[in-house]
Amino acid sequence: MKDFSHQSYRALLDALKRSGFAFRRFDDAPVPAEEAGARHVILRHDVDRLPARSLAIARLEADAGAVASYFFRTMPCSFDGRVIREIRALGHEIGYHYEDLAEAGGDAALAWASFRRNLARFEPFGGVSSIAMHGRPLSPHDSRDLWNSHDYREAGVAREVYADIDWRKYYYFTDVGRSWNSAANLRDCPPDYSPHLGQAKIAGTAALIDFVAGSDRDLIISTHPERWAGSFAGQCQVLATDGATNLVKRALKVVRG
Repeated sequence: MKDFSHQSYRALLDALKRSGFAFRRFDDAPVPAEEAGARHVILRHDVDRLPARSLAIARLEADAGAVASYFFRTMPCSFDGRVIREIRALGHEIGYHYEDLAEAGGDAALAWASFRRNLARFEPFGGVSSIAMHGRPLSPHDSRDLWNSHDYREAGVAREVYADIDWRKYYYFTDVGRSWNSAANLRDCPPDYSPHLGQAKIAGTAALIDFVAGSDRDLIISTHPERWAGSFAGQCQVLATDGATNLVKRALKVVRG
């Protein structure tokens, strides 16, 4: 089975179900009484580009009885109103994948104005209550630093997933760098997070599937759906793109120390 394919993602969903994990979204509150105390998993998807691939994953999840949270940038490569509507109609959460401080070159006043304008773009599609930072690895600015001078709650946002989740209760996996333990992950790092001692050994999805059955914490699994192609041609394109991107990220990691 080819990794980072629709087949391997469906295998991961099935493994989570067999292991008794309930699927939740970031905006799920309160927890249903029948799920209180049960293990759960939050599936987070960052729609960096190629939104049609996110829709394909959303349909696959709906077919498996799973729900997830999809975070869209407001760049043309990500923001697609038709896709947003369809994903929400499948029962998934829509969030804003913000990058305003990086886009504003570190100017907090410009970034705050941009943040509010971009939030308004989601209103015709049901709005958002959750936001998550887009890392922009080539930028020196971390857009989460905007909250040092402004409060996203003033714009009607209920949660920033890095700031408002108790990460000590979760094991966190992200497919950054086409691996679940990648050294190419420069910014997608939650605060106060303590990884499992064996987490560094979990590279492929088969190893992640083996891990989830015995997990003693709830899970947050973060993916970038453009990486999970449904065709052989798409998988070849992703391999080439990821390979080049990872080389740049590793070089930046060395330069930045």
